[in-house]
Amino acid sequence: MRFQFPIILLLVILLFACKQNPSNDKKVKVIATTNIIGNCLENMLDSHQFSVQSLMGPGIDPHKYKASHSDIKLLNSADVIVYNGLHLEGKMSQILEKLSKTRQVVAVSEAIDKKEFILVDSQAWLYDPHFWFNLGLWRTALDKTVKQIQKWYPNIDFEKANKYLAKIDSTNMWAKSQLLDIPEDARVLITSHDAFHYFGNSYNIQVKALQGISTVSEFGLKDIVELIDFIVGNQIPSIFIENSINPKSINSVIQGARKKGHEVALGGELFSDALGDAQNPEGTYVGMIKYNVRTIKKGLNHD
Repeated sequence: MRFQFPIILLLVILLFACKQNPSNDKKVKVIATTNIIGNCLENMLDSHQFSVQSLMGPGIDPHKYKASHSDIKLLNSADVIVYNGLHLEGKMSQILEKLSKTRQVVAVSEAIDKKEFILVDSQAWLYDPHFWFNLGLWRTALDKTVKQIQKWYPNIDFEKANKYLAKIDSTNMWAKSQLLDIPEDARVLITSHDAFHYFGNSYNIQVKALQGISTVSEFGLKDIVELIDFIVGNQIPSIFIENSINPKSINSVIQGARKKGHEVALGGELFSDALGDAQNPEGTYVGMIKYNVRTIKKGLNHD
């Protein structure tokens, strides 16, 4: 009988440890809204302890995304939900707010002071949500987000995260060196919608777009004419389409410039709000950044 109490105490300790460490029980199920967030978390969280799944697949526009019944079911099955915030997910904001009452929910953007974001509308306090194109800001947000997950699951190993953050840092340095080769008078990036201002600010490139920061925003004939006049007046060599947006509007700009005697080339397809197919290099966050840098460099140098 004298050994009974120590044995019971040992069993209680082991039971508590199992509950605290999901590797002894089941993997922590993490659902990310966009595949940009999802891919980053896959590279930062130990796959033996976490399962990471993205709600939105390749080429999906998060601005227009509407959650299906199966999406709601998937979100309800999550232990942790990670989303971008700053209204990127549009109509999903209300769903995520409700889920935060019963789930561990975190917005990557919450880790950053608002003054670091690009303010689009001072009256509505509307910020540009595409801050993953500022690699320094994005790595800080990822670091703090993973540390928040660590608070929820303190016995989990997060060493993998530091290696990935170092990879983002080196990618940022590589991008800066590559884009320095673009001539000063050619450093103008024109795209379908306003997703690249953080990119432009980071690498000293002027950015213009047909649509605003959200693909839901309307644009009219006046916007098209003004952009055509800018392209012709500044002899812009190339403009770019985006993988998650219908290229029809950009093609109309190319045709309009041609009618005014200026031949503007299609510089290529850029990846903005979503990654490419997983089997391709642009199917990862770092791969997407490198693909965009190479495409922009080639298009603006008019090689």
